Amino acid sequence: MHQDTNGHNLKAAREACSRIAPSWPLDRFIAVNPWWKHIDRPFPEHAVRLATLSGARSYMDREWYRQKWDDGTIGYEDLRAACRLENQAFDEELLFAHLDEPAPRGRMTLVTLGMDSWRDLRHNVSWEEEVVYQVSQFCAAYFDQGQSIWCMDNSLPLYRAWKESVVHELGIGLLTGAYGLERHFASLPDSREELVETALEALGIPQDRLTDYLEALLLSINGWASWCAWRRWQDQLDGIAIPDSSIHDLLAVRLAWEWVLYRHAGERGIPLNWSSIVESWGPLEAQHRQALRLDQVWHRALELSGQNSLLQALSRPVP
Repeated sequence: MHQDTNGHNLKAAREACSRIAPSWPLDRFIAVNPWWKHIDRPFPEHAVRLATLSGARSYMDREWYRQKWDDGTIGYEDLRAACRLENQAFDEELLFAHLDEPAPRGRMTLVTLGMDSWRDLRHNVSWEEEVVYQVSQFCAAYFDQGQSIWCMDNSLPLYRAWKESVVHELGIGLLTGAYGLERHFASLPDSREELVETALEALGIPQDRLTDYLEALLLSINGWASWCAWRRWQDQLDGIAIPDSSIHDLLAVRLAWEWVLYRHAGERGIPLNWSSIVESWGPLEAQHRQALRLDQVWHRALELSGQNSLLQALSRPVP
């Protein structure tokens, strides 16, 4: 195995994990913006990045903005002012036609989604759904706090415990028809660090896309990633010298699934065309940027409408 002497892979993994906001457990729940780890970039830029990585929507549905126009909440002056502030030409036909266009649904395509493009999804569960289900099922057992009658041994780190468990999970083949995956699971490295290095080298992810790709993997299981981020956050608050590292293990588990399915595709002759998938990320981001630009104009117009209403109310003389 060729080691990445500059540590780019592990550094990208740490950065991706740091971008996941913690989520508090129900017995001490507080409202947390799930994207507060992204406040270092402007909102429109964040919206484009998040849509590209995970398909998540940061703006309201376009039909909702049309309703605000129809009921008079947004007026012409609000829309004109929003165009000026967003450096967008005021083209009435373009602005209203945009509201009738469907929002882009693409996301940063992963191996699982690439596999699904060759799968009969009318009669088979998608790989995306299956991977999320398998990872979630394992995490529910691993992090069990006495809620269930039977509990698994969670004395091992999450990645090590998962690897020992998944090699015996024969139900995956029954559900998906992909028999023999346990052989690939059994051959995975024992340490999460070696898994990250080896898998990323095999997948050939470009250096400038490493963090994005790994964050997209975590966002595909964001609920459990946020839980792991909370465990680490809590340890850091308590001053624990070596804080909980389960989010790093979780990333290794999710990446392991990518690598196993990548190898499975090659073994079964599935034309995954991974290099073309990686190359498609740039155009996909540009597509989201173009589509969300006009969403930002409509959103700014709504904000201006609210500001103007408030200013008018404040300027009225008190009786």
